[in-house]
Amino acid sequence: MAFRTVTSKYAHDKIDFTVDNLVVVRGAYCIICELEKDAWIKVGSLGKARFPRGVYVYVGSAQRGIEQRVGRHRSRKKKLKWHIDHFLEKAEVAAVIAVPSEDKETECGLAKTILKISGASVPMMGFGSSDCKCDSHLVYMGDEDLEPVTETIVYRMSMLSTVYPEKRADSQSLPGSRQ
Repeated sequence: MAFRTVTSKYAHDKIDFTVDNLVVVRGAYCIICELEKDAWIKVGSLGKARFPRGVYVYVGSAQRGIEQRVGRHRSRKKKLKWHIDHFLEKAEVAAVIAVPSEDKETECGLAKTILKISGASVPMMGFGSSDCKCDSHLVYMGDEDLEPVTETIVYRMSMLSTVYPEKRADSQSLPGSRQ
């Protein structure tokens, strides 16, 4: 019987459960992270770029399980494989939003929706989007407070047409959207 142990920040709190009871949730996710100070970061084959301090949102997908993928991204001991792995060497993960979906287009829909938020910009072309036609899956939200940025992202995601097709027309007229 296989077990997976989850530990909290307190060494005495351990929860054991069998792998058979795990539910694999496929879909997309947003990692909201903060870069405390300006940094030059080499991002794999994309090269080295300057990233200003502030709040960033990375959109990824995990068809084999969001929990596993995000857990890997958050780990400090890993082989640098994806663009976000390089970025997270300097940035701190503040929040993760999971979007369960079987549709592989959800990831791109999320990235495009977040880029439409007023003040959002592309910090590096091609970041996280080497397998699609998006400009970037990393979005710079500016040197803002984390809480309002997170609220705005959750609000915009609730109107996302790829997740909620009936909202397609509504999403074009949202406050803060670029038209």
